[in-house]
Amino acid sequence: MRWISLVLAGILLQAGGGTAPAASDFTFQGATRFTRAELVRALRRYDISLTAPIEATTADDAAYFLREFLFGQGFPDAEVNYAMAGPQVVFTISEGPRFHLGRLDFSGEEILSRERMEAVLLAEVRQQTHVPFGRVQYVESAVQDGAERIRQAMVLAGYLDARIRATSASEGMLVNV
Repeated sequence: MRWISLVLAGILLQAGGGTAPAASDFTFQGATRFTRAELVRALRRYDISLTAPIEATTADDAAYFLREFLFGQGFPDAEVNYAMAGPQVVFTISEGPRFHLGRLDFSGEEILSRERMEAVLLAEVRQQTHVPFGRVQYVESAVQDGAERIRQAMVLAGYLDARIRATSASEGMLVNV
């Protein structure tokens, strides 16, 4: 019985070449605002394995998630490309400028006070970006969710057909009520 286990172990070792495959090596070019460790940590957050050899689909997913990470840090123009050479994966990162929310302008019917709408929008953006104090980063999805929260507050005030449209402008954020 013991020899069957040894034979099976020998067959499995021969089939796999007897050694574990080499881990992929990640290189990040062009990243100026984040360290290699921060970018690797961001990939781990998205369950990208850094210990196994990487396949093209995984490299493509990693590039997508790195771009999403940069979007969430206030870089809406970020681009991430990758090139593979065996176990080596080179990510070329173009961060672009970092944007923060500037002046908020609310136009349209004043159902809620300007201060209330600004507080609702900023609370949602701060919650999603995990920035409780200081300058608020511009993250488009968080701003859109903030606008939706304003719409929900208007519905609670009895305006069931309230519509909100958030647009960006060079000097600030415009919220049309």
